[in-house]
Amino acid sequence: MTPRAETARFGAFEGVFTPTLLTILGVIMFLREGWVVGQVGLAGAWVIVGLASGITAGAVVQHQAPTTIDLVELEPAIVAASHIFDEHNNRPLEDPRLKLHLNDGRNHLTLAPEGHYDLVVAEPSNPWLSGVSNLFTREFFELGASRLAPGGVWSQWVQMYGMGNEDLRSLLGTFASVFPYVRLFSTI
Repeated sequence: MTPRAETARFGAFEGVFTPTLLTILGVIMFLREGWVVGQVGLAGAWVIVGLASGITAGAVVQHQAPTTIDLVELEPAIVAASHIFDEHNNRPLEDPRLKLHLNDGRNHLTLAPEGHYDLVVAEPSNPWLSGVSNLFTREFFELGASRLAPGGVWSQWVQMYGMGNEDLRSLLGTFASVFPYVRLFSTI
């Protein structure tokens, strides 16, 4: 595997686009064109579950629609490490609309009021890691769906490296059992 492929594989920043960034850009393009904003009112509260390098959060803060952005990250070391990418990620933690919550994504959504979020961007790590698998369950998706405002959008990042076809089908089937309208964007 080339160094470039290895970098892209782990979603780290290289150049302008990575598979992780392209995932959120699918949603952002809908918003930018007004296809969603004018129809369902996504100009309210947004939440991002998972910080990593901050590239996705940086893409989100570039959009004018959210009035508030909650960023939920479980691991303080990830927050500290994200600053390594400040030159590339638009420094999302400096955006005044963004509030960082050091918490588990499930706990955060459990405490959020029903119908609170207009957009949920879920970017947890690999689903086979201890604790992370809870963020790919029907129960988590149902909890998240209950926290979406009417017409709200859920954007789910799913890494595909190291995941077998059966696991991917199971994950996508679980997601589609909760969310009736699904669009899949892939860089493969």
